Formats: sequence, C-alpha cells, structure tokens
Amino acid sequence: MAISCKKEKLRDGRPCIPELQLITSAQRYYHDGTYYTEQYEYDYNLKLKKIENRTQAGALMSFLEYHYVNRKLTGATLNSATKKAAEYKYYYAGTNHPAKYEYLEYGTDNALKLVMEQLYEYNNGGQVIKTTVNYFINNPSYYIVTTYGNGNIIGQKYYDLTTGAPGANFTYEYDNKINPYQRQINAPLDNPRYYSKNNVTKITNNPGTGTGPVVDLVNDYEYRTDGRPAKVYNKYNGGHRTLGMVYSYQ
Repeated sequence: MAISCKKEKLRDGRPCIPELQLITSAQRYYHDGTYYTEQYEYDYNLKLKKIENRTQAGALMSFLEYHYVNRKLTGATLNSATKKAAEYKYYYAGTNHPAKYEYLEYGTDNALKLVMEQLYEYNNGGQVIKTTVNYFINNPSYYIVTTYGNGNIIGQKYYDLTTGAPGANFTYEYDNKINPYQRQINAPLDNPRYYSKNNVTKITNNPGTGTGPVVDLVNDYEYRTDGRPAKVYNKYNGGHRTLGMVYSYQ
C-alpha cells in the first residue's frame, strides 16, 4: 500500500502534501471485459518501490521491484510469480539523468543475457531529445527523436540506426488534467506516460507514404472532482469504445 504524508518535508527536501494523491492500483481491461490489476507500493520518499500484477481472481502474475541509490533509480528486477525473469539497469554520467539503460533477461541456466540498451541525449533543459536503441539479439536497432510542448511529449520519430530510413512517426495529444504517473519514477524519461504532465487523449502513428497505415488510438477519460483520471476508455481507428483502465488512489 502507499505511504501516508505525515512529515512536513520528504527526505530529499520536497514538501510532503496530501494533494500528491498517489495511485495505489489500476485495473487494466482486456477486450473481452476481463482485467488484471497493477498494485503500486512506494517508499518514504514517494518513489515507486514495487508493482504487482495480479489476475482478476487475485493470483500473482508478476512483480517489478525498483532499486535506488541516493534517490536515483539504478535498476529494477522483473519477477514472474515464481522466479526472476529480467533486470533493468540505469547508468549515470555525472548528472541526475540516466545516460544509459540496459535490459537483461535470465536464461534457462539463470545467467543474465544483455538483450537491449538505450543511450540518451538531452537538451539544456534536461529533456531527452534522442534515444538510441541497440538490440543485441534478433531485432533491428533504431533511434528516436523526441519533441516537446507545454510540458508534454508531443512527437516521436523513429529511424533505422544503420540506414537512417524513417519508420514510425508518433504524435500525441493531451487533456489539461493531472497525469497521475508523472514523475512516478525517474525513468524512462522519453515515455509520455511517465514524463508528460497531462494525460494522452490521442496517439497517431503516421509513418508516411508507402511505409505503413495511419493508426489512431483515442483515450476518453472520466475524471474525479480533483481532476485526476478515474477511468479511461480506448478506441482504435474509430472502432468500438471499450473500457481500458480504472484507477484507485491513496
């Protein structure tokens, strides 16, 4: 469960105020109406400590544990219900922003194998403007150019790392309400879910002529009286409107 705000300030100097209203759980719905639940736990500094995924019946599916050193996110461990599955590692280069991220998986022999790394480049405001994604098995490598507006990620263009050929081209539209996931963790900083101050209402992928179809995802929100999302409904390419998530707060 989430901690309560009982002190005037957190250990890192930030004010501890009830208005933070941390998410304690989110029900994620499948198209058939069934769902699984994400349950969130936080440490004393209101940093995300653990996410548990449980079935509709309450059985544990998996859980993700976050690791910090001096309040910097250094990694996370992904576990199935019975064993470790993967590791996420973040590396810093003299700043508060990660310079590199690695994703490693445990093999059948329990040895870790590096699957993918991401290298981050920042502007003077500390925003990720380029992410280079290197895959070490199977998938092709690429890089992402990210643009911002009004405190939100508004565009991400993908390019083949070897040829420079353009690929996916995402644009994001937002409401003017509070994004409950913003700054929930320090990374990934190029993910609209965790970086942007508002909630994504529409995602469009328009890769360009001859490179793929235009794809739209529309998110319709129901809000609490304090402006935070209570429910979100999804609609793909003008199709049926289906329940996507239901949020619970501290």
